[in-house]
Amino acid sequence: MGVSNTRKQRVANIGESMQVRQRLTFLRAVFTEPFQPLPADLLALPIDQVERRRRAALLRLILYSIVAGLCVLVIPVALMTHMDAVFLSTLISELILACLCLLVNAGWGATLAGNFFVFGSIALGVSFSLFNPHGLDIQSLLLYAILTSVILIAGLILPIWVIWVAGVVLIGITIPGVLLTPLASELKLFGGDSSSIRVEAVMLVVASQAMAAVLGWMYARASHASITGARRAIERERELAALKDQFLIAANHELRTPIMTWYNNIEIMNLLGDRATPEQRERLLGRALTSGKAVLRLLATVLDTGALEVGSLHINPQPLHLAAIVRAVVETFDPRLVGEPGLEDIASQSRAISMDVSQDIWVSADEDRLRQVLINLLTNALKYSDASTPIEIAAKVLPRRGRTRQRPGAAPRDTTASTGETLPHVELSVRDYGLGIPARDAAKLFQRFVRLERDIAGPVRGTGVGLYLCRMLVEAMDGRIWVDSTGKPGEGSTFRFTLPGASPLAIQAPTTMPIATS
Repeated sequence: MGVSNTRKQRVANIGESMQVRQRLTFLRAVFTEPFQPLPADLLALPIDQVERRRRAALLRLILYSIVAGLCVLVIPVALMTHMDAVFLSTLISELILACLCLLVNAGWGATLAGNFFVFGSIALGVSFSLFNPHGLDIQSLLLYAILTSVILIAGLILPIWVIWVAGVVLIGITIPGVLLTPLASELKLFGGDSSSIRVEAVMLVVASQAMAAVLGWMYARASHASITGARRAIERERELAALKDQFLIAANHELRTPIMTWYNNIEIMNLLGDRATPEQRERLLGRALTSGKAVLRLLATVLDTGALEVGSLHINPQPLHLAAIVRAVVETFDPRLVGEPGLEDIASQSRAISMDVSQDIWVSADEDRLRQVLINLLTNALKYSDASTPIEIAAKVLPRRGRTRQRPGAAPRDTTASTGETLPHVELSVRDYGLGIPARDAAKLFQRFVRLERDIAGPVRGTGVGLYLCRMLVEAMDGRIWVDSTGKPGEGSTFRFTLPGASPLAIQAPTTMPIATS
């Protein structure tokens, strides 16, 4: 019997210990949950649901604090000092209201519970002022001041519009309450007429209530912005991870074709050995070399983007005659030399490429990098437009305006240089008449590894670094790049970029000519 009783006692002690731990865990959660970083899975929810979760945790902490303060400190002190019945009943009513709001918060959500608490507390404060037998006394003024905290609580737990409603209601009740309630004898002892005492009290109390409303509004806005920012950061992180995976798949696909072509031709040469004719060897070697160059160009493109990001790629700007550069690029342009597999069919198609570049336009740029940008944009135009449609290259001198760094995908705006001196810029454009770019995708088109959803599943291949490299090169040469497109198939896209102008020199150059790319 003694052993059995001992075991029962141990089990009872273990049960009590577990209950104590559970209570401590619950209390710890009440006081720490509102200040814990939001987990990523919670930020993935719609922002209104995230806001409700945050408000519910804050409201629970506030209500438990009010209940504890009233039960442990305020009500016992009121009983010991023999406060009047009206004040004591107001405190007890506030305690009951807080308990009811805890239940509402757990069952129906923070918005309903918060409104119930805020406007219920205001109603209790008004009722005390109306039924206070002493009139406007120190307790009444103290209660008006305490109601200021209700506005702050509204900023913590309720939507922004409720803050202003509660503030207007409270101020609208405070002004007539202080001005019209009979003045208690204890306040008359401070001296002065009753009207001046009332006006001073109204000014102080209303000012504190208005400031509380502003602070509550600021907190609500800041909290909403922080949640939105954290959510955007997580979405961006996921997007970058997806883009990285997409790039790895695309790069693997783009590299496999030329590497396999190179390997197969070398293997055939090895198998043929001395039996291969000079023509066969020349043909096989040519294919292997072309595939090897394609791999090198693709790797160079990827390495260039990394070098530009860390600032280790050297840019050597110098005055360049734009018409001559554009003509040289168009005349020597061969899609097969770009380094992107899948352009063999495009290379065999005859495309009309027209130039509209004045002979007196000069730019300050790195010649090799400018050629690289033009080749990438021409390749992009060839890939995403029909063979029967033309490609147009044009250039114009912009008015003498300043410059500033602009977000990708956005058209340039008028600016002024920090020194007050305006800088001439030249705008180049490459237009095609293909599918066009949807407006929602224009800004992200120049980001790293980005390809449009329609292109990922389509027949056009790519790594998503071409336009990103164009942006990095153009910005490194002190220019900007963007795209104009309605997104309607057949109307195509116009890729524009600017470069700093240089001193013009009169050089005769043709302006428009059709050129076949084959």
